[in-house]
Amino acid sequence: MGSKTHISVKNLSIWYGRHQALNNISIDIPDKKITAIIGPSGCGKTTLLKSFNRLIDLQDGVSVGGRVLVDGEDIYAPEIEVTRLRKKMGLLFQRPQVLPMSIYDNVAYGPRIHGIKDKKKLDGIVERYLKESSLWTEVKSRLHSSASKLSIGQQQRLCLARGLAIEPEAILGDEPTSALDPVSAERIEQRLLDIKNQYTIVLVTHILRQARRLADYIVFLYLGNLIEHGPAEKIFNDPQDTRTQAYINGRFS
Repeated sequence: MGSKTHISVKNLSIWYGRHQALNNISIDIPDKKITAIIGPSGCGKTTLLKSFNRLIDLQDGVSVGGRVLVDGEDIYAPEIEVTRLRKKMGLLFQRPQVLPMSIYDNVAYGPRIHGIKDKKKLDGIVERYLKESSLWTEVKSRLHSSASKLSIGQQQRLCLARGLAIEPEAILGDEPTSALDPVSAERIEQRLLDIKNQYTIVLVTHILRQARRLADYIVFLYLGNLIEHGPAEKIFNDPQDTRTQAYINGRFS
């Protein structure tokens, strides 16, 4: 995959204080596919995801060894501008985190920060990404009402629209459907499938059925170690490691 890979991890180890959360992980994340990071609770899935846009920086006592390359650039190098890095990554959390402003301003927020002031341009951006997130028809008559009045499923689609509006290269999702009802979850899943040819998508999920439905590529972590990774079909149908087999067959969670 060479230099085409947006995200490449080399010998990554991460500690929270004395606790080692990730142990010497090396992996290339395939471009324009959905990669699912799976594994039991507390095995380092979210830590790995948050290392891709340096959100782990926000926690005290974190130390990082090894490298994460985004577009060939080591994002942990001292000269890296974290804001510019984060512009490359849209982010969906477990619970939608809408900004305390209108629906319109939530989507326009990122483009405004990056210098777009023209109202006509912003109108076009807001409409385009609300459509991409399949929310436009539900909210077009109330764009200037508060985003917090939306249902939780609508809020998560709004967060997706907000993430897409900065035109990222990658979308990172930390269990993005776990707080949603089944219909809303299915809508988010469908949007991710619809847009995967345009973005590199990485999802943490503890729902194996979801990983089977969505993922092209699987990364299996266990106790901070990368046990196995590869095309989803191969990992689900012919796992090489007994721990992967045990996890996929539901012998532990």
